[in-house]
Amino acid sequence: NQLQVEPLLSKESVKEALSSFQLPTSRQLTNYSAALKGCDAVLSSGNGNAVQLFIFITDGPPSTGAQNPGILRGFARDMKNVGVSIVSIAAEQAVTESTLEILNDISSAA
Repeated sequence: NQLQVEPLLSKESVKEALSSFQLPTSRQLTNYSAALKGCDAVLSSGNGNAVQLFIFITDGPPSTGAQNPGILRGFARDMKNVGVSIVSIAAEQAVTESTLEILNDISSAA
């Protein structure tokens, strides 16, 4: 079996791909550091032949856990150093300049 990947090259294709996600309607906590650490733990204990890809989807800026972009970038850098690729996606209501800057830091950490 080969992995099938369909590129999302336009704003419309991203909106269509995200349209099936149901976001919570009540106030929830958003913990970027827990997501990054949890993914790292799962991927490091799994099949060494598996595709190492973390798709980070958020509905808002971090509201608990580490919130400093430098710390989050460090967690992401640790993952990338062991071969994990990170793709960040922000749901429409989460699109603020500061959230996009943090997500860019996470996805481009090197």
